[in-house]
Amino acid sequence: MKPPVLRAVTNDEHGVRVSWFELFYDLVVVASVSHGSHLYGEHPTWTMGTWLAASLVMLMTFWMLTIVSHNLYPGDGILRRFLIIVQMVALVVASLSLGRGDEGLPDSIGFAALAIAFVSIALLYWSCGRKFEVPSSAARVITPSCFLAAAVMLAGVFVPTNGGVLSNPITWVFAIGMLCGIVPLLFMVLNHRTTFAQINAEHLSERMGQLVLIVLGESFVSLIFSLSGVSRIPNPLYFIVDFIVVLSIWTQYFTGVVPAGVPATAARVRLWLLLHVIFIFGAIATAGGFAALTLIPFGEAPTSQSFWTPLPLFYVMFGLLGLSILSRRPRSAWLSEAIIVLLLAALSVLALWVIPDQARWLTLVGAALVIVDAAISVAPVRRRVFA
Repeated sequence: MKPPVLRAVTNDEHGVRVSWFELFYDLVVVASVSHGSHLYGEHPTWTMGTWLAASLVMLMTFWMLTIVSHNLYPGDGILRRFLIIVQMVALVVASLSLGRGDEGLPDSIGFAALAIAFVSIALLYWSCGRKFEVPSSAARVITPSCFLAAAVMLAGVFVPTNGGVLSNPITWVFAIGMLCGIVPLLFMVLNHRTTFAQINAEHLSERMGQLVLIVLGESFVSLIFSLSGVSRIPNPLYFIVDFIVVLSIWTQYFTGVVPAGVPATAARVRLWLLLHVIFIFGAIATAGGFAALTLIPFGEAPTSQSFWTPLPLFYVMFGLLGLSILSRRPRSAWLSEAIIVLLLAALSVLALWVIPDQARWLTLVGAALVIVDAAISVAPVRRRVFA
């Protein structure tokens, strides 16, 4: 008998394959997300939470610009690797500085790093546009917009810092720079490419799934960091619950969201991306919260209990609910998620403003709701498998 032979699958059959270097690029996301989650665990304040959200927007902006370049312009040349490595270094430096005052690098260094990162993106699209003729219009849009974003970020180096968030000039410089970088991609390139079916949906869905998997894995990194300096596990219950909650979130995402794929229209793709940002932000904050709660024995009152609330779980489930509706799943498939979202919203209100001294227990109730919803979402899949 002739032994079976493996046949190579071409790009035309299954779209653009994810390269190993793309996965290597995700390491910068791991480092920056882990750093932000660890800091939030040490300083659970609204200011730190705002910085964490801004850092995530920054990371997602550059991540999206980078993966779209791979999506539209396949290849893995030396110049592309060099420019992405430069961007990775710049993003790590930026995440160590922006928005954290005296605890990190100066804001001026962070803005300089962001300027370098945007220049690397501009040069990446410029070089790809010269090599590929068909989707070169994307390069003609992204290259000047990223150079403009770099100029705005460079101006942030010289802007004085004032107190507050909204009254601080650097907040507006950061926001304007990010908008210059991401708006042309979302509202010009995405519109044109989805209209002519030039976005590889399989590649985009796979890359987003890999990013979500990395973020969920960061939960265990936060847990290990938190317990590395202690001789015992202060609160074994939250230690176990952390694992089960992460498994539940993983189950809901990879059994409901990933199989549905990427929406077909540009408006729905933009909403798909926004919901992922909300979902990922909630997952990061959940990791920091449960890691911190693991360090507090039941007999000890937490010093910042008002910040360990079900609110991060609400963000996670709200993102999942939106993604389920966007994928046009049957009503019965996302109805339970809608109920859980409403219950988590109510628990968050109670934990923040009504009975903050019971926030830790309300968070445990919220975790139980997420676990129950995961069990409900898996049941139809199990019935189809065994049918």
